[in-house]
Amino acid sequence: MTTPEVFDLTDPLQKRAGLLQASRELGRGHLVVIPTDTKPAIAADAFSAAGRQRLARVKGWNDPVALQILFASANTAQALAAEVSPLMTVLTEALWPGPLSVMVPVNPSLAGGLAGYSPEVSLRVPDHEVLRELLAETGPLAVSGVAGAVAPDDAVTVHLEDTAGARSRVSTVVDIAESGDGRPVVRVLRRGAVSKKALQEVLGSGVDVVIDSERA
Repeated sequence: MTTPEVFDLTDPLQKRAGLLQASRELGRGHLVVIPTDTKPAIAADAFSAAGRQRLARVKGWNDPVALQILFASANTAQALAAEVSPLMTVLTEALWPGPLSVMVPVNPSLAGGLAGYSPEVSLRVPDHEVLRELLAETGPLAVSGVAGAVAPDDAVTVHLEDTAGARSRVSTVVDIAESGDGRPVVRVLRRGAVSKKALQEVLGSGVDVVIDSERA
């Protein structure tokens, strides 16, 4: 089994070397363990079929899942989503970078077979400066938590470790819909670091925030 190269991001020299090596390995379709503003994650190039396959193998996914995609700038959402609604813009301008993921239909014209793999994606800009440096180099990454990995991590070739900024929380996942009377609704699909109250304060009284009891 291959042992991943470990880089301590709190050391300036290791940080520089680690970001460079991680970018190279992701570009080759390999997996990298990355720090985030929530929990450590396993990452693959979102547009690499080989990377997505390795991620699925390590996570034990037998069927395609709605991938979580991290990227460096909110502007990238325009390319990844089939549509960015005004309501999504309100949310992301207020809460990105941060632990809010927005589920959207994927842009059908995306390269690398991503649209065929995952008709919906969960989009987020993380509040982690070093990770955003990496994302600026690599482009969007498909990620999943390190916890729950069920296969040997032969495919993981680099481990970026951030002991100074380590956190343990999850992102709140929402989608945007309409109620039966056409009123806009933000549904919380997974409870996390951004509370229902915080979402409501951003959106105001004209939008309902509801908890999806079957999923959250």
